[in-house]
Amino acid sequence: MNLYQDGLDALLVRARGRALDLSGCTRVDLSAAAVLLAHLASGAAWVPPRPLVVRSWLRRVGFSAALARTAPPEGDSDSLLPFTRVETDADVSAVLERLHRRAPAFLGEHLGFGRGECARFVVVLAELCHNVPEHAEGPGWVAAHRYRYRGRNILKVAVTDAGRGLRASYAGRYGSDREAIAAAFEEHRSRHDDPGRGHGVREVVKAIKGFGAKITVRSGTAKKAHVPEEMRGWASAEGLAEIRGTQVMIAVPEGKR
Repeated sequence: MNLYQDGLDALLVRARGRALDLSGCTRVDLSAAAVLLAHLASGAAWVPPRPLVVRSWLRRVGFSAALARTAPPEGDSDSLLPFTRVETDADVSAVLERLHRRAPAFLGEHLGFGRGECARFVVVLAELCHNVPEHAEGPGWVAAHRYRYRGRNILKVAVTDAGRGLRASYAGRYGSDREAIAAAFEEHRSRHDDPGRGHGVREVVKAIKGFGAKITVRSGTAKKAHVPEEMRGWASAEGLAEIRGTQVMIAVPEGKR
């Protein structure tokens, strides 16, 4: 069983109240790993995948270290940024320094980004990363993975946290997770009363659309996505198994800007 985010959400709904059994997984996608990390970081029980190749990949991508609250694997790669903890502004600065260094390979050589596009994409990731120490009030991680799919390079980026989530961040202004996500996704809304705040997620979504990429925002029991025509995934869902925090997943295909 290849596990992607939508498939994981379906499994989580069926497993409510029981340990999540992933013993038969033959592959875990980065977006599924990001949601799974937030789920397990809150103390949920699971049965890990049996196949050695999957366990090895979870170690290499830093999932196992993040779950154990240890340091991520060391070393630089033009295809992988392992799950790296971001809880403070200093953590974010360190991650962004690595992303700036990696951007030419991650984005330029393999996805065809120009120098200006690389810089704009890193600014988008900076906005998402800074949201964790500013809003989440809980542990967070960022990861990236480039791979080939049907002859094209794909870059997946995950910024995930196990904090209080969007609805709690809005201090009761919205009655459901779906409404809170829509407010962040589509409108200039913020947990602050200052009308100059709240442009972050909406501007991120706008920028990601400009890159021809997919973006999914999941929080609590709901999620919403912008899905380009040639890509797959749920555009929106609610009634999901509740997971603490907010998980943002981005998938950028080669040559679609």
